[in-house]
Formats: sequence, C-alpha cells, structure tokens
Amino acid sequence: MILFLRNKNFKLFIVQVLCLFYFITTTSYSAVITDVPLKFVIPDFPPYTYIKNQQASGVGVEKTKKVMRLANINHTINLVKDYGIAMLLMKKNKADGMFLASENEQRNNIATFTKPLLMNRWCWYFKAESGLTPLKRRFKRNAKVGTILNTNTHQWLTNNDYRITGKPDNAAALNKMLLADRVNAVFVSESVFEAVIEKDKYYLYHKIIEVEKPFGIYISNKYIAEHPTIIKQLNDAITQLTQQNKL
Repeated sequence: MILFLRNKNFKLFIVQVLCLFYFITTTSYSAVITDVPLKFVIPDFPPYTYIKNQQASGVGVEKTKKVMRLANINHTINLVKDYGIAMLLMKKNKADGMFLASENEQRNNIATFTKPLLMNRWCWYFKAESGLTPLKRRFKRNAKVGTILNTNTHQWLTNNDYRITGKPDNAAALNKMLLADRVNAVFVSESVFEAVIEKDKYYLYHKIIEVEKPFGIYISNKYIAEHPTIIKQLNDAITQLTQQNKL
C-alpha cells in the first residue's frame, strides 16, 4: 500500500475520488433541505380560506399559490379551526406560516409579515332599524358586540375595551346572533360576513366601515432563521404579481 501511495498518479486519483464523494454528499444534502416543503396552516375563514372537495380553497389560497409558484417555493397547506390554533402550531414549530392574516403584536412576536396580497375591510353591522352607531361614546360601554373568535377583529375589540358578548367560530352563527338580537352589533371582516348574507337580504342590515387592513402571509421567525431569504422571495413575487395585475 505504501508503494502505491508513492505513485503521484495514484495519489491524484485518490484526491479526485474524495473530492467527488464530498461534492455528491454535500449537494445531495442541500437538495433535501431545499425540497422540504414550507408548512402552511390556514384558518377556516371563508371566503378567504376553507376546504372544498377535500382541497384548500378560497381567495387567499388562490393568491398565495400564485405567489409561491412565482417564488418557486414548495409548500403544503393544512386547515385548522381558527387563527388561535394556527398561532399555537407556529409557536410549537409545527407550522412554518399562515395566511391570510392582518398584523397584530402577538403575531409579530413569533413571525414576520409579508407585503399585503389584498386589503381587508373591518366593518360594523347592525340591523337596519337599529339607531346605534359606534361613533357615540356610550356605544362602547353599553352595546353588546359580537365577532369571530380568535380573529384580529376579536383582538381589536378586546384591546379597545368593547363589551364582547358573542364570539362564535364562524360568520353564519354570528349572523344568527345579530338577527335574533342576541347582540346589538357585529364587528367582522366585510367579505367574511357578507359571504353568509343571502343576496336578497342585504336590506336587513346597516354597515359602517371602521378600517381597512393589509392582508398578507406570516412566516415564523424560526423558519426565517433557517431560510433567511424567504421574506424577500415572497415580497418580490408579491410585488411582481401586483405590478402585473395578476394578484
């Protein structure tokens, strides 16, 4: 063996084999890491995110898939009950991101928000004959308000000391509460609430727009630490699609 190693050609051959082995093993490992899908969780929040025919569906799913396709990022999508569960899974590192969502402090503590994919209007809904308005000072103290559990409208009402007496996990139940006078008003995402109102029954309601919020994607800070370019990739894709009016 010692005689073979003294041969320069054989020594060169050994070096080449070792280099090739190193290249194969390292590049294979990188490919495995790159190909691990980003794990999204989405709340049951139609018309933005929901399951239809055992497939993730909705406006938010369609828009996010366009972004992920352009950014060339492999991903999976799983439905959970609400935003609270989605946040818990991200905290426990069992999910890498969620969509669509608006910003709040609790979410920003564990994840980073992308550029918006669309705007989400938060609105007050009253029965048409109601004389109530959130502009009056006594409204906050006296009005019984409903919203959807664990949403950002729920968080906003809590932070601003409104009297929350109804917090079901879906808009249909919230609508029934309003029509049955179990609450005096509901505060909720416009598209979400109006998706459950029958088209010929809009006359039963009075609407006041409170604010318009950016609706985007959250990626967990742990995932970002392991994939530092992810937010730039997503934001670049969102910008390009927005400029091309394809989002």
